[in-house]
Amino acid sequence: VSVIDENVHHTKKEYMWGLVDTKNRLAFFDYDQGSRSKGVIDDILQDYIGTIQSDGYSAYRNIGTEDNRNRIRRLSCLAHIRRKFRESRENDAEHSDQALSIINGIYRLEKCFRRLKLIPDKIKEYRIRFIIPLFRKFKQWLDTNIANPKILGESLIGKAISYAYKEFDALKYIFDNGEFRVDNNAAERLLRPAKLGLNNYLFFGNHKNAKRGAIIYTIVESCKVSIQQTPYFTL
Repeated sequence: VSVIDENVHHTKKEYMWGLVDTKNRLAFFDYDQGSRSKGVIDDILQDYIGTIQSDGYSAYRNIGTEDNRNRIRRLSCLAHIRRKFRESRENDAEHSDQALSIINGIYRLEKCFRRLKLIPDKIKEYRIRFIIPLFRKFKQWLDTNIANPKILGESLIGKAISYAYKEFDALKYIFDNGEFRVDNNAAERLLRPAKLGLNNYLFFGNHKNAKRGAIIYTIVESCKVSIQQTPYFTL
């Protein structure tokens, strides 16, 4: 978000955190002097026990303080993995399409589970039966191509493979609970109104006003989330 720096009288790019507790149907926004550091999320989650879902931003890895780190596990996001392979198509369509074919197969099954309105226990059962084989296929593909000398590590496809390889193990937690989703799109959707509002009001006048903005977004977005039905904690 844009916030006016009162010392130099112009706007600076700062950061607001947005989280969704999909089990209790609550949204939460926090603004801590515009910081994007890991310390902010550690403070927010100091008493939390459970599962967090996020993309692979470095601040999210090893989430939690020393006191609660072993009580928090991070579920990664398949949508962010897919996005990087889509972006790499212009660089290497062949390998990108191979990865996307497997990922899209997972999404087709997930869409089918939701459309049939299966209970979480059934989703867990069907994931183990039908999605685990696709996960194994994807892992084998990643293992093969992470060591492929023809794929440059700094190329778009190289970065996509490296990102997916690092995030893969944290995807496995979807098999523990049928209520979990394969991506954190709930959190992505949560941030849209904030971005839309920023396009209208342009900036916050100072840090205190940005903090007030986070409180207002928390109230409004919690009202929206309260009528939705999804089950855990995502950021």
